[in-house]
Amino acid sequence: MVRSLYKSLALLALVPLCAHAQTAPATPRTITVRAAQPLKADDLHLSLANQPQTILKLEPQPATAASPRPFDLPPGTLTDVAPVAPNATLNILLIDALNTPSKSPAYLRTQLQQLTAHDNPATPLAIFGLADHVILLQGFTSPQPLKDAVEHKLIPRAATDRANDGASPSEALLAANLQQFIAQAASVDTQLRPQKTLDALNILAHFFAGLPGRKNLLWLSASFPEGLLADPAKPSTLNADELYETRALLADAHVAVFPIDARGLLPASATKDISDSTQHAIMTQLAEATSGEPFFDTTDLPATVAAAIRAGATAYTLTFTPTNPPEAKAAQPIQIATTNAGEKLAYPRFLYAAPGKPSDAYLQAAITRGAPAPSDIFFKVRVLPASTPPEPKVAPTNTENPSYKVPGPWQRYAIDYIALGNQFTQLPQPDGRRAIKVQFFAYVYDMNGRLLNSEGKGIAVNLSPDQAQKFTTAPISMHLEVSVPLRQESFLRIAINDANSNRVGVVELPASSVAQLPPAPTPNH
Repeated sequence: MVRSLYKSLALLALVPLCAHAQTAPATPRTITVRAAQPLKADDLHLSLANQPQTILKLEPQPATAASPRPFDLPPGTLTDVAPVAPNATLNILLIDALNTPSKSPAYLRTQLQQLTAHDNPATPLAIFGLADHVILLQGFTSPQPLKDAVEHKLIPRAATDRANDGASPSEALLAANLQQFIAQAASVDTQLRPQKTLDALNILAHFFAGLPGRKNLLWLSASFPEGLLADPAKPSTLNADELYETRALLADAHVAVFPIDARGLLPASATKDISDSTQHAIMTQLAEATSGEPFFDTTDLPATVAAAIRAGATAYTLTFTPTNPPEAKAAQPIQIATTNAGEKLAYPRFLYAAPGKPSDAYLQAAITRGAPAPSDIFFKVRVLPASTPPEPKVAPTNTENPSYKVPGPWQRYAIDYIALGNQFTQLPQPDGRRAIKVQFFAYVYDMNGRLLNSEGKGIAVNLSPDQAQKFTTAPISMHLEVSVPLRQESFLRIAINDANSNRVGVVELPASSVAQLPPAPTPNH
């Protein structure tokens, strides 16, 4: 058994952060229903696969909810647990350059400048960009880092704020993400747009699944691929397992999609080959399948974003226990009728079974620099300079990128993880024992997302039932050391993976945000 690297006080501080990881999934299912007029449970009739269901509860959801204060963590300590209120309504804007003909930096920068100029601090808006892959541009907290990055013409500067939780990314990290997004948007390969779009929705779905509350995904694009969230019974050329997983995760995370037509923001010549009727039909399908609403003919992005946020502000949580739940990798149609004459309800059209084990492609997306950081596993990590001087080579157990080696000197960093054992899957073995496998990774990237160096270790144990029970209440910890080049800004993407289930937790930080901290104490192995 691996011994803890932290004092007991640090472990006790972790427990409340991971508390909701200990809750077993409940039998009842919940869905979000939106309506223009007030609703009562007696007004509604719910059916699942044409079978009447009993509504257990219908509760109004608050339009806004105050987020808890960010965690007061020691310098150099991060967690992937976002400080988001359990009943929050989160608004996320996806700026899609992959499916938009004009990918010029001027177009993208103009939209971002308009958004940051008209941002409403009372309604936090996270922003992601989609080019070659999806990348974080603004977290759910203050918009100032993105605004500052845009105003300084995408020139990243050394981080001045300390490393913090994933909900408050530093200015240096966001500026690098923005620069990478602009560069990728200008050169992205559009040959595999539908599959790349699905890959982006998949990593976003995993990211949303780790956040409480309801999410409104405001998707800005000039062209929406067909078949992403339509009828699950219809055939698709996309990867079937990934498609099902994405749909199920979005539904379970209460994500409503609000497609926003970006063609009105572009020159007419750039969109002349895109059919209005086809795109409007696809946008309507996306919205109806997820309890969202489409927005056509957009000419003022800030106004449209504000309108979409208003449209998604009023909703209800409907709770019921399916009399015949869907089988594995299957979906059942949902029908909700109302006795209120003229009322049009918005609600998800399908109930999905649990998606099962994520694919290896999800793990690859999760470790990509700048991508949404999933929190399937809650953990804390301390990142400090190691108590060694700069070195001409990387640490002995590190793996440099053989295709792109950078010169030294290198600064070694000490990375100490801690997580609770009850989050890891125990696979029953023929002899009655339980197999557990946990992996720890640290990746070093440059500003353009190019891998420079990496390190990884793992824990693999086969435990008796008594030992396995004790494992669930024990702290799991690991110490890694990884080298970062001193002559350029680099970024650390740190992950913990439950190999038996492919679930992962991730944090990312600029190395400069911890470079000036006191060296880490020597680990007590």
